[in-house]
Amino acid sequence: MYPIVVAAKSQSSRVPRKNFREFYHGKSLVDLTLDLVHSCELTDQVILSTDESNYSSVHPFTYHQRSASLATKDTPILDVLNNIIECYNLYSRKYIILLQPTSPFRTSSHLTDFFKAIAYYDELHPSSPFSLFSVYQVEDAHPARMYHIESKRLVPLDPQLAELQCQFLPSVYHRNGAFYCFSIDSILAGKLYTDLQYPF
Repeated sequence: MYPIVVAAKSQSSRVPRKNFREFYHGKSLVDLTLDLVHSCELTDQVILSTDESNYSSVHPFTYHQRSASLATKDTPILDVLNNIIECYNLYSRKYIILLQPTSPFRTSSHLTDFFKAIAYYDELHPSSPFSLFSVYQVEDAHPARMYHIESKRLVPLDPQLAELQCQFLPSVYHRNGAFYCFSIDSILAGKLYTDLQYPF
């Protein structure tokens, strides 16, 4: 089993109390995430990492009290995960799952399939740590149609693709933030993503 971390700051720079305010049928984004995790019974350790001090749930969870330095808008999630590994002595675990509350449309079948994918790649590469995360195929917002501005002029991100018709563009994928699996050894080495990365 792999520990699941639900990472939820109490405040947000764009939406006040985004993770803990009512979102759907009286439940917050954090409530919905914990509902999902406990509906599947796939882990023996659920860690809510937050600086929110007044949260309670009908589900059991381990409360990871974030310090102020780990709860700013600029805090890298790598620092948070490192602190969690240290606090809960997760050094012997191989992978850690990260669920961000801001993806409320996950289902129990998605999470079950995600755990199956971890097991599959772990069996495929038992001695090579990997990263696994959810992605979707980019269509209209393809990088071939993107530019940056230099001296008030548009410059294509990829000039070789800028003039291609849509049907000839290579497939590209974007992380959607729903599911992440990280190698604990890689996190301890200061690297969030391993060189070996798989899509879910």
